[in-house]
Amino acid sequence: MPKTINYPKTNFEKCLILTKSVYELNGDCSFEDCAKHMNRPLSGVFTTTVGSSVKYGLLHSKSKHLRLTDLGRSIISTYDLSLMKEAFIKPPLFEKIINDLKDQAYNKNSLTDILFNQYEVPKNHASKVAKYFLEGMQFLKSFSSEEEKNVDNSITTTVSTQINNPTVKKDKHPKTKNETNNLDNFNLVLETNTLKLNVSSKDDRNLDIVIRVLQELKNS
Repeated sequence: MPKTINYPKTNFEKCLILTKSVYELNGDCSFEDCAKHMNRPLSGVFTTTVGSSVKYGLLHSKSKHLRLTDLGRSIISTYDLSLMKEAFIKPPLFEKIINDLKDQAYNKNSLTDILFNQYEVPKNHASKVAKYFLEGMQFLKSFSSEEEKNVDNSITTTVSTQINNPTVKKDKHPKTKNETNNLDNFNLVLETNTLKLNVSSKDDRNLDIVIRVLQELKNS
């Protein structure tokens, strides 16, 4: 009985592109319609990408027909990093590499040797599999960096907006002359995917404290 190939033969990003095309065709289409939508020939390369997309858990493929998995649909509709990481380790070999080699440093050459010697990947495939794995890891790393940058930009924009346009609340009841100086409030509301902060104060000098705390969070 032939040994099951438990690794993809195309890199992760190309499989996401294919998955996006299926998504744009209402999540259900033929090989031919998908290839036409992507402006690509219905070739062996296309079929290989389909097979790899199935291994990443992005697509179902049967009788030359493609259908999105729930995971594939969720990834394309949200581009959530945690979901993409989940898909990337769907191939058993990729999950094993991450678990077994998490404390080791490796490059394409050393990983190729490991795949051949320890994981029984045929020598004529090991180099390409190492390449696809490392490209996928780099893609997720760059996507993660972009996501962090977007969060930082969101915080900066929100802080700037709230500081330049503070909410001022006035008490409806008359105040004495001594109390008048304490009437002005500012409300600072920050909300991102990973942070929610609501600060109210009657002393705008506290803004300096808030800004310092945010800078510490950014640098941590």
